[in-house]
Amino acid sequence: MLFRSQKSDAGPMKAQKEEETEELKTGRGKLFMRLLAFNKPEIGWIIMGIVAALGFAVASPLFSEMFGSFLEGLGNDNIEEARSKSETDALKMCGVGLLFFVASALQGVAFSYSGAKLVERLRVKMFKKMMESEIGWFDQQANNTGSLCSRLSSNAEAVSGGTGTKVGQAVSGVATLIFSLFLAIYYDWRLGLVGALFMPPLVVGMLLQMWMMTKNDSVQKDALEKSAKVAVESINNIRTVASLTCEAKIYEQFALSLEEPHKNGKKLAHMRGFIYGMANSFMFIAYGVMFYYGAWLVVNDSSGYLKENPMSIWRASIAVLMGGMMAGMGFSSLMDIQKMFLAADKIFELLDRETPSKSGSQKMAKVEGNISIEEAEFSYPSRQDVQVLRKLNLAIKAGQKIALVGQSGCGKSTVIQIIQRFYDLDLGKLQVEDTDITSLDTQAVRGKLGIVSQEPVLFNRSIGDNIKYGDNEREVTMEEVIAAAKKANIHSFVAALPEGYETSVGTKGGQLSGGQKQRVAIARAMVRDPAILLLDEATSALDSESEKVVQEALEAAQEGRTSITIAHRLSTIMEADMIFVIDKGTVAESGSHRELLALQGVYHMLWNRSTN
Repeated sequence: MLFRSQKSDAGPMKAQKEEETEELKTGRGKLFMRLLAFNKPEIGWIIMGIVAALGFAVASPLFSEMFGSFLEGLGNDNIEEARSKSETDALKMCGVGLLFFVASALQGVAFSYSGAKLVERLRVKMFKKMMESEIGWFDQQANNTGSLCSRLSSNAEAVSGGTGTKVGQAVSGVATLIFSLFLAIYYDWRLGLVGALFMPPLVVGMLLQMWMMTKNDSVQKDALEKSAKVAVESINNIRTVASLTCEAKIYEQFALSLEEPHKNGKKLAHMRGFIYGMANSFMFIAYGVMFYYGAWLVVNDSSGYLKENPMSIWRASIAVLMGGMMAGMGFSSLMDIQKMFLAADKIFELLDRETPSKSGSQKMAKVEGNISIEEAEFSYPSRQDVQVLRKLNLAIKAGQKIALVGQSGCGKSTVIQIIQRFYDLDLGKLQVEDTDITSLDTQAVRGKLGIVSQEPVLFNRSIGDNIKYGDNEREVTMEEVIAAAKKANIHSFVAALPEGYETSVGTKGGQLSGGQKQRVAIARAMVRDPAILLLDEATSALDSESEKVVQEALEAAQEGRTSITIAHRLSTIMEADMIFVIDKGTVAESGSHRELLALQGVYHMLWNRSTN
């Protein structure tokens, strides 16, 4: 996965994006209403924001009236009257500024709050849905760690303005356009109508400017998602990257994933320059035409109105042009509307996904450890063409020490995952205490299982917290933690640490050795007091001395309960009550160590191979 080519995804991703865009053409209204429903508790804030947006729209064209009145006052020959009028106009201008401030502040607060609550609510819902999803869903390539984290982060953020900021800006844009045109016509209907001809180009110019600014967003988003996958995988596996000396390869792959936005930006550079130049110059062209036409009216208007009120030319021009610019900026929020709906579509695709119900309603009063698997057939959801289990049968009695052995890929770990009910059998039956596992409450069944794997996962918390995680249905006391640690042969080590059980284990338990991590994992399993202990090659990655200490802890942990051990080192399971030899997804042989050696079959071959 770490070295998978980025270019190979371009075709399928492009096709998928086109398909998604096509689907959205008939679903935008529904998506918007669903987003609004998520923001229902903040509907009062949204309304306040829209009212504030209307106030902002009114304040914008009023600037033309205030400024025109101010310039008109300066032309008064009476100094005292000019000063008095200028002071009044200055106060009015401050009033317009105050209206701008109040409207902008209220709009910002209202929409920021409603948007933040929408993002929070969506992220919580998305994460909850992910946690409820079956393990097979996470096996899919599209649902890897980087992709899911990116989805939680960027998709939720992309719709934050869907029921607030973008709506407010659109309302403000429409209201500004209407009010500006009304004022211009009020000052002089002829200038107002000429100005109205310039409004569409002004709005379009601003929209094109904003469009060019966001043109590369979708490309950048895809590139960031690709680069996030590479970054998360390489950072999570930094020791592997370093040991393979493939830093340069990873760097090249990361840089390659970010190359497309750069190429796209270069292609658009000339168009961007032309559109920016056109949008910014058109305003001055419009001013020139409006002033020229106004001057012509002053000379040729028989009514003499503009000759007596020449500042009406200024007022009408400013009202129209500023209104067009502000409207264009308001409408610019619609530039990324497609991005918002695409993000919303992906979010609701996840939330609407039907998670297969795996939990029955029956809770067993007591689990002793009797398990039977009959005629089991299974293929992983992500690899349906590969059959892992082929009519596998095995029976486990309470209190037995069971071992599963066989070559890599034969299905040993699959049996463990089936018992944990990470997956369901395609065919066959798995029973716990003579009850079909599909009718049992999944959480209750897992609560009776303890697992120690080859590479135990520890959380970046204290040693004590990691042990307490073994039982999340109650409050685990420190006395229980210490008792479990003693059973796992880890207490002496922890007690000698400066911070004791409050010592952090680091990311993935990186502050502990392999044997120490295994013993913390054993203690974590012991806190639960499981009826069935699952040991998935728990000592295979350890050196001989660590293996001896961990093996002693495992033997103590297995006392008085059913245990199922997967082992490559056959010397560790010689004392098992029953050994099942799995070959190509079926039980080829079963019996004790001595009985299997006497058969001179598969187990005998594996034994000879492991001892030579």
